[in-house]
Amino acid sequence: MKKLFEDITETDLENFLINKLLSHDFEKLSEITDKWGFFRQLYMENIPFILEASRKDKKRWSNIYLLDWRKHLSPIEQIAWDSIRVTSEIVLYPQFPLFNFFIDFANPLLRIGLELDGKNYHSTEKDIKKDLHLKRFGWKIFRANGSEANVKYLNNSELDKREIIGNEKKDAIEHWIMNTCDGLIQSIKYWYFLNPEEQEKRYSFYLNPNETEEIIDFHWLAKASLEKHRLIEFKL
Repeated sequence: MKKLFEDITETDLENFLINKLLSHDFEKLSEITDKWGFFRQLYMENIPFILEASRKDKKRWSNIYLLDWRKHLSPIEQIAWDSIRVTSEIVLYPQFPLFNFFIDFANPLLRIGLELDGKNYHSTEKDIKKDLHLKRFGWKIFRANGSEANVKYLNNSELDKREIIGNEKKDAIEHWIMNTCDGLIQSIKYWYFLNPEEQEKRYSFYLNPNETEEIIDFHWLAKASLEKHRLIEFKL
């Protein structure tokens, strides 16, 4: 316990108190007249700490709960946020300000963004222009639509629990990774947050758990999912 408090610097404590004050004032408002301005201010206060944490370990959050984010996310963004938290080892901050835009979920060190495209709020033409603009500054934007956030799927552990094996399991894994928001998040984690040893350890999916000869090519699947979920061409 003593070591824990020794690691907390005066700057860390000051940053914590500032965030508590900001969050308290924000949550008290009955009507938020400029929530986007507040989000911008919140990240302006925290970006040095966010970048410092990521430089030490790209899987490390500075503070995963700067706010109670679920109160300020759309339904499909809430689904993505739940997947990000459950998946772990992937750091994507909600409602991240970038130039005159806001990215639904972003990692400013790796310059990766995830957008959830509800059909009522997105124009493909505008999204392409936005992604092209951000590409100039090294950003890679991946997009999932609303149906992919809501579609049903079984992940690898659920398939094993149900004893689904062989081609049926292979098809279910491909559906999960290629056609769901959670599958895209898994692909981002695999491609950008894990080293080769971790990739093999966490994503070695066998067609039959009792046998170790036939394995699903997750590397190919993750690459295909990332390519599918970008509007413009860029190097993965």
